[in-house]
Amino acid sequence: MILTNKFSAECNLERIDRDFDIFVVEKTSRGLDRTNILDIPTQQFQARAVQYVRGSKAYVLFDKDAVNARTFRNAIGREYPDATVQPFHLLDKQGWKRFFFGTRPLVQLLVNSLRTPRMEGFSYNSYNNLTGKLFYGRPEWRYIDRTTKEVYSLYCLEVVFDKGMYLNLRVKTFRSVQRNEQVRDQQQYLFDPGSGFLRRKLKTDKTAPDKLFVEGGFDGRRNTVPYLDFSSSEKFSLCKLGVMECFLQDVERRLGQYVTLKPGEHFGEHCYRERKEDKKCLSETDYANILKEWGVNIVDELHTPESEAIAARVASELERFYGIDAKQGPLSGTMYNIRIIHTKEYYQSNDLPDPHQDCFRGMTVQHLTLEDHKDLQEKVGKKASAVIRKVLLELILKGDVRVQQIRVYNWEKLSLGKDWTFVERRKMEEDDLKKAGSPHPEDGEAWYQYFSVQITPSGAMTFQRFYDLEACESEREERICSVFDMYSDEQYKYGKTVEGLLFSDIQNIHVLIRTNEKTMPNTREIWKTLKETNPKEDLDSGRILEAISSFRDEYPQYADYANRLASSLASCAFIKKGDLKKLVNVKLNAGREFNRYLHGRCGIWVAPEWKNADFSEEFMLGNVTDIQYFEDADTDGTGKLSFNYYASLSKGSLKSSVPNASVIRQVQAENTIDFQNLLPLMFVDFVRSNGYTVKPFPFKYL
Repeated sequence: MILTNKFSAECNLERIDRDFDIFVVEKTSRGLDRTNILDIPTQQFQARAVQYVRGSKAYVLFDKDAVNARTFRNAIGREYPDATVQPFHLLDKQGWKRFFFGTRPLVQLLVNSLRTPRMEGFSYNSYNNLTGKLFYGRPEWRYIDRTTKEVYSLYCLEVVFDKGMYLNLRVKTFRSVQRNEQVRDQQQYLFDPGSGFLRRKLKTDKTAPDKLFVEGGFDGRRNTVPYLDFSSSEKFSLCKLGVMECFLQDVERRLGQYVTLKPGEHFGEHCYRERKEDKKCLSETDYANILKEWGVNIVDELHTPESEAIAARVASELERFYGIDAKQGPLSGTMYNIRIIHTKEYYQSNDLPDPHQDCFRGMTVQHLTLEDHKDLQEKVGKKASAVIRKVLLELILKGDVRVQQIRVYNWEKLSLGKDWTFVERRKMEEDDLKKAGSPHPEDGEAWYQYFSVQITPSGAMTFQRFYDLEACESEREERICSVFDMYSDEQYKYGKTVEGLLFSDIQNIHVLIRTNEKTMPNTREIWKTLKETNPKEDLDSGRILEAISSFRDEYPQYADYANRLASSLASCAFIKKGDLKKLVNVKLNAGREFNRYLHGRCGIWVAPEWKNADFSEEFMLGNVTDIQYFEDADTDGTGKLSFNYYASLSKGSLKSSVPNASVIRQVQAENTIDFQNLLPLMFVDFVRSNGYTVKPFPFKYL
């Protein structure tokens, strides 16, 4: 079973109506999100929650009879005469239609009411309803000035149900306003002196500019939160799925009588794997031989001690691990070039020409930026650098484009027997329109340029670019444009995006669609197991010794193991669960048996066996590894068939964390779906480090 973030919700409308009042606030001029109109209910009337809808409308939640409707309406009207306030009756079905109300806005409004006790603010794990948005903050996510001891930057997770009831957690960063910085056009925030919460600045606030915050990273810093980390309870509480689990438990505990949330489920899934004899990827030796054909040239554009150290490291590693004698000199039109430069941000901040924009027509060049790869200044280690390997593979891919032949992959071994075409399109911006000599489109319209590659059964590639500015030059181009337009408009209704087209028959174009659905393991079981295996917990050694004695009697084949374990515990009255885990050693067969015996007999869980196949259905970590696929005969309730899949980390490379979510993608076709034979095109390791590529890799050539 595949669990996903597409939640279903059951709301008890009678209980909600019994305990709460809901008001609809609408404003005719200017959007609500550009005013302080909803700070009135939250600050003056202590509303439980607010929720924006479509910019000009919002819902406000109060405890039953906590506010006088006329008083509330007059307070809004005094500040905003063009605003209207109307009570919303949940049990009035006509009201749902009139206000475009639905389950998702109601659920978001209810969960927005989750709040941390007064005075805790962002000092502890906390929820904060910043005028229509629910944020979850942690003390670890704050940056504090060592001198003033004041927060100058912080980040948190916005907890939001997107269209389609997809539960997502997005990182939002806030930073303090710098001296003399102009921020009039930005929404400003401050720490409320009474509650300690970060809230929007009101018209009446007389706050010094350096005490204000705006959304954005400090000094260009980009904050990230890992998707999953089950290495410890602490790390789990700091990852997105850990926060989601905490949120879901809070909803159960505090809002369970009003709403029940259940994650999405998919059945009939299949895992794609290749046998070694069928593997179509090349070996490291094959990659090296391709590079040797042209030779590798290292171009140091910076000539600093740091860049020279990186150049030396690259040259040394190429010789040691790939048998390549690299050259160093200016850019070469006949070689693979590794060019060492600064990051884009460096050139922007110093107002210098950006070499990233240089034209390399007729050359094969891959950049290696100094600031991002300072670790390459160190000497060669025992293993080849993953960064350098990635650079070399990018060079080979670019070389394939140059010679218009796939060499990075054994394409012929696919035995497809027919040509396949892969197409992407990009909206034409100002520079693109100028180059094409075309006028601007009318308001609300857009023109696109299309990029395609046609690949023969032998791996020969033909590239094409065309535009939809006017009439297409061929029926083939016309069909491509038409299918892109039709599916893009249709999928937009479901919050999905069309990422590309692929086909072997122009009359049966396949559409690659990115959904908002993300796969998840069983976070509840992970949370429970981490709690049960807390390494800091003290255990009574006497109780463990009794279990060892019983284990030895029932499993005489492990008597020597049991005796050694007992002797290690004989001298101590108590032992930390983490220390016992080391002694048990679940890497041994006897250790695994005793770990499970201790759990079953005494209820003591010492070591979670995350990757053991016996627990795959319990933890469901397979939902965030490998390539899984399934079919849906009624996609979005439309009766259309779709081939659904996700590609993530390989199971063998899974440690104890997963940096990013696995997004489910759909393939729909005009006729029969012929996509399963293309799954090997994602079972490659040269596009995405330690994982499979999320789209068939020929899209990389575009």
